[in-house]
Amino acid sequence: MLPMKSTFINFEEYLSLLDSEELIGVTGYHRSDWLLATSSSFNCEVRCVKTSRKGGVLSITPFMLKKKGPFRLIGSALRGTYTEFSGPLFISNITEIDIKEIIESQHNLISKGCHYIEWRVKGLPGKEILWGNSLNKLGYKFEYASSLLIDLSQSEESIWASFKGRARTSVRKAEKASLKAEIIKPNQQWIEEYYEILTHTFGRQGLAVPHPLSFFQKIEELSKSGLIRCVEVRLGHEIGSAAIFVLDETRMMYLSGVSSKEGMRLAASSLVQWCAMKAAVKDGIIDYDMGGLGIESIDNFKRSFGGVNVRHLKWVYRSNSFKLLEPLAIWLSRKGLIGLN
Repeated sequence: MLPMKSTFINFEEYLSLLDSEELIGVTGYHRSDWLLATSSSFNCEVRCVKTSRKGGVLSITPFMLKKKGPFRLIGSALRGTYTEFSGPLFISNITEIDIKEIIESQHNLISKGCHYIEWRVKGLPGKEILWGNSLNKLGYKFEYASSLLIDLSQSEESIWASFKGRARTSVRKAEKASLKAEIIKPNQQWIEEYYEILTHTFGRQGLAVPHPLSFFQKIEELSKSGLIRCVEVRLGHEIGSAAIFVLDETRMMYLSGVSSKEGMRLAASSLVQWCAMKAAVKDGIIDYDMGGLGIESIDNFKRSFGGVNVRHLKWVYRSNSFKLLEPLAIWLSRKGLIGLN
């Protein structure tokens, strides 16, 4: 069998191949708008890899490369960049044997001089990601991110019936208070108001906002490109509750949400969720990912809307020196004592 080769390619060639090749698993996170917005917001460099054999393209992968002090971090996707997953894209007629060889080839290329490497892939219920075994053999640790997936292929009535009593009661409470949720076109003024509430929310817990204002400032641009949708409930002239969602063809993901004290008292966040779901149904979106689990109070809110558990997969490689300093760096970041960019 002829050998395959992985090489770094420029962003323009990556985009050209993305458009011209028949590739499996393309998401909005692989697209130009998202990659450019996140790389500039999080001070990363986009490094794209092509794997080919005898001139024929087998796979392309967009990576984010970030330097933190003495360390080089690379990932597809890289943690902390508000990207659920991206991962490698393969041509449609690829074999499992070739895929495993591609992963090993790309690892050999990107691992040179890097202390942290990450691969993130969307969870596929009932389907094993076989190439992960290759990463395990290369010293990666398998991890996963739990989330909830709500089926929006049903009618509004069926979705409403699938909610737990808490969610239905909260929506009714908000409606009884004459609150109105609506889709809005975000501008920079709205984004600053949103981020101020987010800052206060984390501040009450003694924490820094985990993502910089520079990312949220890209929301307006991403909304215009169709990758982002914003929903809000206003109380007078102020945001009572608002949420930001990622749209990706037939999939929606809950990216971020905020509520004022009065908004929380009136259950405005539940009305925001219901508004987003109803709009998604009309747009033909069939999967709604609630954006991860891990904080009990927020998890209880998310679980009140029903859904089934889903696990998005990731493989992580850490050098010995990185393992020693990572816990301290995470703690300092959460406290806002070191920069996020």
